[in-house]
Amino acid sequence: MRRFHFIYSAVFIVATEQAQATSCSNASDDLLLNSCEASTHAALVLLAPDDAIPGDLAAEDKTTLVVTGAYTSGEKVEPEGFVMDHGKPYDPYIQGWDGLMLITPEGDLTLHHVARVKFRGSLSNLRDRAQRRAFVARAKQLGLSAIQSHLLITDGALDVRDVSGARRFRRRIVFSYENGNYGIYDSGDRALTLFEAGKEVQEKYAPHMAFNLDMGSYDYCALTRDGHENVCGKLARSNTDKLSNILVFTQD
Repeated sequence: MRRFHFIYSAVFIVATEQAQATSCSNASDDLLLNSCEASTHAALVLLAPDDAIPGDLAAEDKTTLVVTGAYTSGEKVEPEGFVMDHGKPYDPYIQGWDGLMLITPEGDLTLHHVARVKFRGSLSNLRDRAQRRAFVARAKQLGLSAIQSHLLITDGALDVRDVSGARRFRRRIVFSYENGNYGIYDSGDRALTLFEAGKEVQEKYAPHMAFNLDMGSYDYCALTRDGHENVCGKLARSNTDKLSNILVFTQD
């Protein structure tokens, strides 16, 4: 009986550790922010053309991370892909990328595949015109914000190919677990392909979804802790008039 109890306890401990490993990211130098550590709120901020990022986004007595969000059009300063701004359909049309980030008015962030957006009891394929229109109508009522980008991990599986000669950049990725926790990964000084970055995130954190953020010459990142701002991107705030949107994460 004692032996059975010991085996059962050992199995329970291993299972618990595995469950925690797939629901909460571990502390790591390549995580700019980890929602497992404290209550975290997200917000999408659209920037007017030629306007630099405001300097008053850091909340007092809170950790605040401000980073570039969706891709900006090369033709004019506006975000590309499907965009909702606090319930307002800024650009309710889908590009080819598979990823969709949703943010509620309360600051809850979730990541989805555009062809199967599961949100509060409904399932929507945004590639279908009628379903997309119905989703936009519901997003208006709920005050949702949304942006679109590449998914690097979909339902736990790596969703990007190793392409010969692929371009290398510093990479920044939002990844999430099914239980709602998420982290913001940054490759730092290392220039990686999308495949390399996605593979690294999958191997280190085993998330459910991973969503690519705009980088290269659009790389803005500022992390404020205890009243001290650390610039973690390429662009200075005074030189961000080319950006069309940013994500603001606030952590208690």
